[in-house]
Amino acid sequence: MLTAIPLTEAQAAEIERLLASGACADASEVVAAGLEALAAQESACFEAEIRPVIEAMERDPSRAIPAGQVFAELRAHHARRLAGD
Repeated sequence: MLTAIPLTEAQAAEIERLLASGACADASEVVAAGLEALAAQESACFEAEIRPVIEAMERDPSRAIPAGQVFAELRAHHARRLAGD
């Protein structure tokens, strides 16, 4: 599949640098490596930040805050920010 991706000059230069160094054979390898790195970063974030919260909530569901309360607090916070407080 051929897909055109708009790049900044800096991004294009980085691809050219990686190709010139031999780190990647072509631009598709650069994109594939970037996608793999992003997937690994997202997985690491899930394991470090999200999974512990899920497990804590499963151990003690009483820690949960009702959605209505969360949204009410967010609306109040937003209103205060708009008012300049």
